[in-house]
Amino acid sequence: LAAIAPMTNRRYIRTWVGLGPGADGKTKVTFLWEPLPPTAGTRRDEPRRVTLLATTASGEIVYRGRAPAELAPVGSGASVSFDAKPGKLAVRLTIEGDGTGTLDSEDRDLTVPDLSAPEVMIGTPRVWFARNAREFTALSAGESSPPTAGRDFRRTDRLLVRFDTFAPGGIAPVVTARLLNQQGTKMSEVAVTAPAAPGQPYVFDLPLANYGSASYDKVMDKGGKTVGLSMFTGYSYNERSGLSLGFVDPNIADGTELTLLWGEENGGTKKTTVERHKQKEVRVVVCQVPYSAVVRQSYAEGWRTGAVKL
Repeated sequence: LAAIAPMTNRRYIRTWVGLGPGADGKTKVTFLWEPLPPTAGTRRDEPRRVTLLATTASGEIVYRGRAPAELAPVGSGASVSFDAKPGKLAVRLTIEGDGTGTLDSEDRDLTVPDLSAPEVMIGTPRVWFARNAREFTALSAGESSPPTAGRDFRRTDRLLVRFDTFAPGGIAPVVTARLLNQQGTKMSEVAVTAPAAPGQPYVFDLPLANYGSASYDKVMDKGGKTVGLSMFTGYSYNERSGLSLGFVDPNIADGTELTLLWGEENGGTKKTTVERHKQKEVRVVVCQVPYSAVVRQSYAEGWRTGAVKL
């Protein structure tokens, strides 16, 4: 998903551009914008509408319009779509406020791909997020709401990703996905659901790693013996790694490779707060606590530092 990071326009909006098949061999370009929250302690005019002008290298106007046609409600964004021939476009964005004129403007270059070319391609992924099971069920049932332009999520958000593929002769490509950390190291395979019918997208979701206040996932050695429990898991932005907090037999040395059995049997309990899931074995490596070397070595003496052995 690193290739679909949102573009931000200074203080006012973030945007997303999607590319898909259009009419008569053209490519459908979808432009979406969302307002950015204001900086704490500052006042500003709210973005209410974006004017979009797209032209070719020769100056031919491909599209000119407003999103939305009328001023959007405060806190809301909008989207607009148009067809364009493959090639380079110059795009100018003009952000309008609450009747106060232009707040900001920006020029961008956009390369429109030829999706009818004889090669395998993936369309722009579309991302949604759900904050509870009910929202996720609604999202899974269809695409009634536009995707989000944001790429920063709460650890409690569940992500749903849809994307299209294009191949010569209508061949259905084999699609696989992997979850990587920021160093490019694989963290996990991601199950991708193929389209149920022609014209439908591929789908995958990133479920919540935590399904309880403490998960008590079993940690086993190579012989299958339980040697510890995982209490909490997640991805650390600071360490650029997936971490699982828990405890293991004190006789197990740092660096020992173990297996964490994530999840509950039979798809989990029937609690509405627990998503249905399948158990999965995850390779883990025993590390010191705290995991951060800076914390262990530089903080004042206490349980956070190497002065105390846990």
